[in-house]
Amino acid sequence: FFSPDGRWLGFFARGKLMKVFISGGPPLVVCNATGNEGAWLEGGNIALTTQNGKKILLVDDAGGTPQVLTVAGATTRTVDGAQLLLGFCDIEAVPGADYLLAGVWDGFTIQEYATVSVSLTDGTVRPVMQNAIDARYVPPGYLVSLRESSLLAAPFDAERGVVTGEAFQVIDGILSSMWAEDGQFATSVSGTLVYVAGGRLGPGRRLIRVDSSGKSEPLMNGTDAVVGGIRISPDGREVAVVTLRRRMELWTFNLDRRSLTLVNNIGETWRPTWRPDGKALVFQQMAPEQASQIVLKPTDVASPAEPVPIGKSGDLTPSSFSLDGRLLLLTDWQGGGGGDVLLHHWGKDGATEVVLGTPAREMHAMFAPDGEHFAYVSNETGRDEVFVRPLSVTGPKWQVSRDGGDSPVWSRDGRNLYFLDQKAAMHRATIQADPAFQVSSPERLFDTTTVATTDLWGAYDVLPDGDFVMVEPAEWQKKPVRIHVVTNWATELGKDSTP
Repeated sequence: FFSPDGRWLGFFARGKLMKVFISGGPPLVVCNATGNEGAWLEGGNIALTTQNGKKILLVDDAGGTPQVLTVAGATTRTVDGAQLLLGFCDIEAVPGADYLLAGVWDGFTIQEYATVSVSLTDGTVRPVMQNAIDARYVPPGYLVSLRESSLLAAPFDAERGVVTGEAFQVIDGILSSMWAEDGQFATSVSGTLVYVAGGRLGPGRRLIRVDSSGKSEPLMNGTDAVVGGIRISPDGREVAVVTLRRRMELWTFNLDRRSLTLVNNIGETWRPTWRPDGKALVFQQMAPEQASQIVLKPTDVASPAEPVPIGKSGDLTPSSFSLDGRLLLLTDWQGGGGGDVLLHHWGKDGATEVVLGTPAREMHAMFAPDGEHFAYVSNETGRDEVFVRPLSVTGPKWQVSRDGGDSPVWSRDGRNLYFLDQKAAMHRATIQADPAFQVSSPERLFDTTTVATTDLWGAYDVLPDGDFVMVEPAEWQKKPVRIHVVTNWATELGKDSTP
């Protein structure tokens, strides 16, 4: 994001908010940061969000300690009481205004996102526009925003921060994320619009089977809004998968019958993992006006989900059970550097301890089948890489990836560890356990972008025979990326014209 005078560029890297001159020079650290969204305000402050949008902070652009402007939560609402505020995103400065714009969510469907204004004086939050997100002010007086993949415009009083007329569609078909935030468009005060053509990530996808050479075949006859959470059951016959039709729903896909069965549609489901007996799934559940929690849910939809007594609050997601079911690895997204690895001793009132808690971000820990080692992702080198270390964490560790790595998954026999590099190529490292634990140099298998999409969490898993279950992109994702530039488009808004 740019400074108001256009001379600086702000960005996030290595757990820091940083800035650099457009004309060149070394980047400068502004402050520590766990989020990845910022807005440079007039007057010398920068607004930024924390991890998962729970807070908006203000910091002097010359550097310093961020101060809390406002906080979202299960009981936080707009000043009129009408809008629940579970989190903030897409913060945006408005020239000359004493507020900033922000996206918020108050539920767990794509229709429950909204745009609000946040006072820069006292943090008061006021509603601006429902079912619209990623809003920006366009002179001389319009608010443009995203609804799924459609760009909308509405007459807007920037001084009061109020929409003064009906919104109308400007463009249909802009690339956006699965929740329709982070739209790939930008506007300038001179009246230029730049956007990437596409759609909302998620709809129009299907599960596919991919062999080690990259050859694929469909598993689903039709398509669905698959957004991640792919985890294969211990017997290799079922695939846990999360879809976003209207909300984040958990399903199982039977590989023999080629059919989906609903497991959970209450609240929002994140990062499921199978219990080793294959009879239940553990996942993070978020429900309106409730704190997120780890729950265990039998695979039939009629059985209720039961909270797991982790003994620690915060933004936690499960990642892997040990084969005997006695231990569960989790990621604490509010840990140091934006992620710590936790170990929960399964059972009633089981203890939970920090296994990896360093200034770096550690996440996505996966038990090796031997139960004595685990793979994980850390940015301790300055970028995400895959590592393996013993559960005791007192012994040596091995860096598996060399040019960036994410999403580690073990083969069933523990002899291979798979991961994706920074360009989404699939790699395989061979593991030798005897006479001493050793990790080979990784072998590149295939470019996943030719057959699958990895713009999701839980992007793949490995079948017992070594094939992969992945997600085929929607048809529009297979087309070449096209960037459109529209000049003087702001003058056409009042004419209700589509550029």
